Amino acid sequence: MHSDAADSKGVEGNSLVGAERTLSVLLLFARPDHSSWGVSEIGRELGLAKGVVHRIVATLCLKGLLEQIPSNRRYRLGAVAWALGQAYAQHIDIRGLAREPMRRLCDKSGETVSLAIRSGFTRMYVESMVPNRAITLTATIGEAVPLHAGAAAKSFLAYIAPEERDAYLSRELVAMTDQTPVEVNRLRAEVELIREQGYAVSLGERIAGVGAVAAPVLNDDGEPVVVLCVGGPLDRIRTHIDEIADLLLTETTALSRRIGNAGPESASSLG
Repeated sequence: MHSDAADSKGVEGNSLVGAERTLSVLLLFARPDHSSWGVSEIGRELGLAKGVVHRIVATLCLKGLLEQIPSNRRYRLGAVAWALGQAYAQHIDIRGLAREPMRRLCDKSGETVSLAIRSGFTRMYVESMVPNRAITLTATIGEAVPLHAGAAAKSFLAYIAPEERDAYLSRELVAMTDQTPVEVNRLRAEVELIREQGYAVSLGERIAGVGAVAAPVLNDDGEPVVVLCVGGPLDRIRTHIDEIADLLLTETTALSRRIGNAGPESASSLG
């Protein structure tokens, strides 16, 4: 005899398979190297028949998770998917997300790693990790530093909106050491360089004898949410800038993607 229980299990099993297939299709669109997909591509990637893929994308389009591009009939993420991403981003604990990357940076660089936030036209450190070595840099938590002095500060300056940057650079800029950049043309040139390479360098600009390399974590609008900074004795930092920058960019790029930044296009969107 054919039992109702067997029927129920069969329906449940089919539902789970359908759900897994649907999620597998949707997750393809989260890949940073592939923003749009065609039905045949999806089928080849996942080993699904075109008819199955058509039904899945039709359902996802109906729910607003995907949308079809009229010019080429490929599919991309829809408005509901964007709204879900925004809802996730609003609840992200960026300090919590940054702790493990900070630990890795501290271990690999052997230098102090600090997390900075922006408050108006200043930046301040809110968290710091110190390596286990004889001579280290101690970051001052909560100290407000102007946006033209030091690597972390300049990382914010380079990625804030152009009108905000212009307003800041129209102010009187005070030198904190004899290396602090206060000339507007020099700072504008530095901003362009920072945006081009993705990180900022300071060699004694805020504190004499201290060097630092810093890079921003950007949101989906290309705005700096926080900055990660690696700092230490100037002579030690000066000889390892490229190595530290590579370590930093690996971590900040990954963090930026976790909070919704798609890549270089978003990073340059503020001009």
